Amino acid sequence: MKIGPITAGVVFAALFSLNTFADEQLEHVRDALLGFLEGQTELQELTASPIQGVYEAVIANRIYHVFVKDNHLIVGEAFNLATGESLSDRKQNMAIASLVERTSTEDMVVFAAQGETKRYLTVFTDIDCGYCRRLHREVPALNAAGLEVRYMAYPRAGIASSSYDKIVTVWCDNDPQSAMTASKNGENLPNATCDNPVADQFLAGEAAGISGTPTLVVDDGTVIGGYLPAENLLDRIGLNN
Repeated sequence: MKIGPITAGVVFAALFSLNTFADEQLEHVRDALLGFLEGQTELQELTASPIQGVYEAVIANRIYHVFVKDNHLIVGEAFNLATGESLSDRKQNMAIASLVERTSTEDMVVFAAQGETKRYLTVFTDIDCGYCRRLHREVPALNAAGLEVRYMAYPRAGIASSSYDKIVTVWCDNDPQSAMTASKNGENLPNATCDNPVADQFLAGEAAGISGTPTLVVDDGTVIGGYLPAENLLDRIGLNN
């Protein structure tokens, strides 16, 4: 169908009107949200969501769904009723998996699988985290099943902490695998420093929405928040014979 100049002008005007309305609605939601937050927490990003009239807000590195109607503001999670999946968690997990995908194994502490490497698992870890220590004790069983375990650093107490110093010491050791095991067994290793990726990994993990350790990222992008015993974990990813 040939579109004449008058028809094209009407279409353009309609699209312009829709875009203007969308922009005005976005700003209306932004103003409402900023007024609600009152500067106490940073609004990092606000975008339209796939749900009409609902917006996705990134606040303090967490994703929330926002809806404004008349004089009411709703902030929370949106769920897919068919699957029960949290849309906030889905997007958050995509950001975490993307971070892992962009990180070289040269910047990780890797515990290789025994024999054939069938799958790999990336773990955001903290030396002083009790469940991280429990998971680490099960690494030999995971390796024996063909699962390579890759560690990224996430000292929960932050950069200016003893946990940070401990994990930097591990990354800077000539044998970081042995240092990781010793440190997670409670040994106090002499602090060491070097050019290391720990701060970068912590800040990137925080920005991606890591909120606790251990956070496990399977090679298919699945994110598991928290510790699972080796047998359960291997069942979860299909490696238990």
